[in-house]
Amino acid sequence: MPERQQCPRFTQRSSRHMTREKTARLALWLALLSTLIAAGEAAPQAGRAGTRDSAGAGEAPRFQLHPCIVEGVTARCGTYEVTEDRSAGQGRRIPLNVVLVPAVAAKPLPDPLVLLVGGPGSAATSSASDVEEAFGGIHRDRDVLMVDYRGTGTSNSLRCPHQTATPDLKAIQRALDAYHYTEDVERCREVLSRKADVRHYTTAHVVDDIEEVRAALGYGKINLWGFSYGSRVALVYLRRHPESIRTVFVAGVVPTDMRGPLPFAYDAQASLAEVFDACSADTDCAAAFPDPWGDLEKTLERLRRGPVQARFPAPNGDTRELRLSYDAVVRVLRGRLYSADRSFALPALIHQLSRGNFDAMGQLAWSYGGFELDGLSLGFYLSIYCNEDVPFIDPAEVDAATSGSFFGSGRVRGQMEACRHWPTAPVPEDFLDPVRSDLPVLMVSGAWDPSSAPRHATRAARTLSNSRHLILPWSGHGPSGLAGGFECLDGLLERFVRAGTHQGLDTSCIDDIRPPDFATSASNPS
Repeated sequence: MPERQQCPRFTQRSSRHMTREKTARLALWLALLSTLIAAGEAAPQAGRAGTRDSAGAGEAPRFQLHPCIVEGVTARCGTYEVTEDRSAGQGRRIPLNVVLVPAVAAKPLPDPLVLLVGGPGSAATSSASDVEEAFGGIHRDRDVLMVDYRGTGTSNSLRCPHQTATPDLKAIQRALDAYHYTEDVERCREVLSRKADVRHYTTAHVVDDIEEVRAALGYGKINLWGFSYGSRVALVYLRRHPESIRTVFVAGVVPTDMRGPLPFAYDAQASLAEVFDACSADTDCAAAFPDPWGDLEKTLERLRRGPVQARFPAPNGDTRELRLSYDAVVRVLRGRLYSADRSFALPALIHQLSRGNFDAMGQLAWSYGGFELDGLSLGFYLSIYCNEDVPFIDPAEVDAATSGSFFGSGRVRGQMEACRHWPTAPVPEDFLDPVRSDLPVLMVSGAWDPSSAPRHATRAARTLSNSRHLILPWSGHGPSGLAGGFECLDGLLERFVRAGTHQGLDTSCIDDIRPPDFATSASNPS
């Protein structure tokens, strides 16, 4: 299912992929705000950008925003309509939800920061309350613009009928038992066909939508911030509309040729190996768990024989019970690798599982299943994967790409099967071609990211002649759980955007980032 990735704070305290905490800094890194401006004061009317006296200022605004409050934040909002089938240029019109958090300065700089979020399937505007915390340094002088991608948030949402914000035991058990159910996919396709042609919900459509909003608001050049799937949006934006871009900052990089979820098994195995190696090098962790690989193999061998039962307390004091299969457990284990605070608890958790105690895993699986049912717009998620990734996976290569990994091939095969039942208009093969640009691009990867490993950003950087790639030690799909991690990244982003270049960028804060301690109590590993 979707990776808990989401919004701002480069990961999800989100993500591909993670937990439901707001983790402001995490997922979107998204919009955050601190200094509120009375609605209508220095708030940018869609026209403010078009009247600024600076290089790159845009055309006169055609789209007016109105004062609003979003998650307690004073902002300006509006609904902008675009044509669903851009190639036809006519037909169904769909609304895009637009939220702009005005710069604090009375005379802001003309180039806003545009937030491109992950999932795929997260809603950018849902993180408006995070703007000040994550982007405060930039927000002092620049507007922050959020547009819910078509198919997400309130932009003609493609949530499936079986998704619910209050899943019960039966729903969560069902979500854990299989990655996708054919009947759910087919039912979702049927219901959504009444309001959308899901073939037209791809990254290229998203990019052209946002570009149209930019022009309608009267902005000239913009600065892109993209996390996880949002990094793919940023790269495609760079390919399709380079004339509109000043700088690009991407984290948890998902290039167009990644072909997810094929690399997930390999990258998760490499991430777990890093965790186990670090445990072996830590005196306390090594003493408590001298054979983490052996513990993992014991756990997996037990699960290969069939599901196990987990019992754990519910908030009301009752006891919940879940059936945990091999695939359910490895999906949760992979999810724990998304953040350092959780990955540093894995040796203890896996040791507990190896002794036959799956109750703590049951509680984690409950949270994981709940996110899968509520965290993202699943129809949008399917449209992205089924158009841009799965069509380029040869079934004959799946075994070789996943063998030897604890994660296995279930995720890939489940995604491929789901896409057999989802309408597509496959993107051309040159979609996989690397993006080429000489514009300033700053890329950030987590050294232990199980979702967007550094190798993917390294590959993308080869054709970005003016790029710089930074790797955060111990980091998963974002710096969650690392002391000084978010502060360092926020500062890097601010200095990069202010300067408009990564040349001479002070990155010394990376050396000051510190990991959490390993959990060494098998009784409380999570």
